[in-house]
Amino acid sequence: AIAGIGPLQVEGNVLVNGVRWSDGMVKSGVARLLVQRECLWEELTVLRYISFTTGLYDYGSFNARYAFARELLSLLNLEHRKHLRVSKLSGGEKKRLALAVDVIVSGARVFLLDE
Repeated sequence: AIAGIGPLQVEGNVLVNGVRWSDGMVKSGVARLLVQRECLWEELTVLRYISFTTGLYDYGSFNARYAFARELLSLLNLEHRKHLRVSKLSGGEKKRLALAVDVIVSGARVFLLDE
């Protein structure tokens, strides 16, 4: 219900960083839902995947997107996997990549993780 998939059937308020939660927070991009089974383009390399995704969110020029992707790879401890196809990653590595592209790159302030 908090993710906006179903109606809230409770009384009271949910506050997120002092702001009252509303049904539209996920739809507006303030919050993102990351489901347990990620949906990734497995044919791309990890670096290309992140670079492509940053292009969807106006991260500037190709060089700016590439620099951000490399920074993100370091943050996620995936630098050594950057030229590997997504299909070859372990389950945990795929989860970190999904988290990066679906939540961090989008700029959401609240993460709802289905685990």
